[in-house]
Amino acid sequence: MEVADPPCPFERVAILGLGLMGGSLGMALKGVESWGREGAPVVVGWNRTAERTKEALERGVIDVAASDLTEAADGADLIVVATPVSTVAEIAIASSVASAPGAVITDVGSVKREIVTAVESDLGGEHHFIGGHPMCGSELAGLDAARADLYEGATWVLTPTSRTDHGAFKRLQQLIRELGARVLTVDPESHDEFVAVVSHLPHLTAAALLNVAAGQAAEAGALLQLAAGGFRDVTRIASGSPALWADICAANRAAITSSLDALVEQIRDLRSAIANGDTAEVSDLLEGAREVRAALPVPSAVRATLCEVVVPVPDRPGILAEVSTIAGRMGVNIEDIGITHSVEGTEGILELLIAGQAEAQRVIKVLREHGFNAALRGEPARQVLGSEDQ
Repeated sequence: MEVADPPCPFERVAILGLGLMGGSLGMALKGVESWGREGAPVVVGWNRTAERTKEALERGVIDVAASDLTEAADGADLIVVATPVSTVAEIAIASSVASAPGAVITDVGSVKREIVTAVESDLGGEHHFIGGHPMCGSELAGLDAARADLYEGATWVLTPTSRTDHGAFKRLQQLIRELGARVLTVDPESHDEFVAVVSHLPHLTAAALLNVAAGQAAEAGALLQLAAGGFRDVTRIASGSPALWADICAANRAAITSSLDALVEQIRDLRSAIANGDTAEVSDLLEGAREVRAALPVPSAVRATLCEVVVPVPDRPGILAEVSTIAGRMGVNIEDIGITHSVEGTEGILELLIAGQAEAQRVIKVLREHGFNAALRGEPARQVLGSEDQ
């Protein structure tokens, strides 16, 4: 007897904002074959321009076109806010009123601390907000740029807090994995610090480089005609929406400012070495950068064996966020997470599925450093820790 694939963990998904990210999400949701017709969710879409919503319906990106936020959120058990970061909190709060009791609300914005703080401070206990950020996209924008495979192989960051409901987190994580993405869990503050370096700073650097070239080209018209592959490659991302990026800079100004300061210091060091004719120092700086570039992680197409890490934990709010964030800060993807509660209600067992023995051992080691008695399922903790030295 064949075992049927599980249905989508949500029955009605409302996507608020039908640009690149929201449109791609609608396409991806409607493309999960394992759910089948009976197990697939109803996808409702809303956009601030009615023409965009109508277009998404006609193209099959969504099943139902909503004329306003209330209609879009009505009865939805998952709401995904895919609007500019300056509007996410307001829309998330407004849409929660009409959504189903126990609904999960998330977003796809590239800044998390301000959004999570604002939404959690206003949201009632009947709804669950979990900040999200898929680390993918394009310099192109709008529904025309949307594609069904945008999220495949992407890292999708979730930022749980002490208020995050375990069941809501698990359902959202399951959905994301069905779309082909990998979930990485970090706290909202760390997320903003990380993306300031690896996402926001590159865009601003590309913009600054283009402005330098434009200034020089004003006096030497042939300059930009010499802009070949390398220049075009490193400046491609500057084609993104200026309004969107101005919003991002405002929402993450502290972390971005700190990252810009670090970049300025690096450029000063390089300028000083070049000006002084110190070729050895220039070589060292460039060699260091080359080594870091070569060591950047590359997603593997081969799925590693899943290892179950068990962690006895006190049964209290926030423990899921605390443990999963420790793993996330290490860059470890938790494939699945669950918790078994004790009858007494004072403690429980957190169960983490980690891809690969080496990654599981790393997680165990760090969790124990944080005071958790973690171990592989069926093995005493001392054996797990000792295996690294054998």
